[in-house]
Amino acid sequence: MVIVGEKLNSSIPSVQEKLAARDADFVKDMTQRQLECGADYIDLNAGAFLSGETEMLLWMLEAATAVEGAKFMLDSPDYRVLACALERFPLENAVLNSVTLEKERFNGVLGLVKKYNTGVVALPMDGKSVPKTASERFEKACALADALVENGVPEDKIFIDALVEAVCADFEAARETVETIRLVREKYPNIHITGGLSNVSFGMPKRKFINSAFLAAAIYAGLDSGIMDITNPDAPMILAASQLVAGKDEYCCGYMEAYNNLKG
Repeated sequence: MVIVGEKLNSSIPSVQEKLAARDADFVKDMTQRQLECGADYIDLNAGAFLSGETEMLLWMLEAATAVEGAKFMLDSPDYRVLACALERFPLENAVLNSVTLEKERFNGVLGLVKKYNTGVVALPMDGKSVPKTASERFEKACALADALVENGVPEDKIFIDALVEAVCADFEAARETVETIRLVREKYPNIHITGGLSNVSFGMPKRKFINSAFLAAAIYAGLDSGIMDITNPDAPMILAASQLVAGKDEYCCGYMEAYNNLKG
């Protein structure tokens, strides 16, 4: 699994407060903590600051890049914000989140992906509305994946976002997402599939149970990446158990490693 740490997202009220106060130690500590818990990438999102998004993202990068070994997913719907960030901080092995089929956004992000040799998260959308059915999402995911590959983006640098939505708003949402994952994985064995995993339980009580059930189903269907709270003490065991149930943990080695680390 390619794990993306979600804890430096300005949409989280407590995080937004720390960012507004320019608490650089908080950014550094949260970056370090997520790395130590197993994050492969640290998601940085300053979108809640609206007109000040670019300035805030640059400030976040200045603080976060002080942490040795950190790789970043730069998260903005505006390719111009991403361009400013990459011009100031020519990051290695970064991922840009995100691109859609909307023409200006697609061309803007594609230019950055090729110029800076980044990965890219692809949202299977052609406008602002989220497709509700797996078949619609699959159709748009194929169009995006094929367009990116045709323009020279390697498959292993593409992350299709399966568009995880809250079950409290639509009780079929999780099922449609899992089916989207299955369809995409069947056609594109080398492309990553990701999503904001905790979205599924938004607005519900005892969220960890919904998150755990969804993760197991998603990994079984072909999910190989997730934007998640890897600092949650239960996360390593939930991930390991999900991999095990999906038949992706030969001899139960990953599960036992997670268990032994928990004991230690």
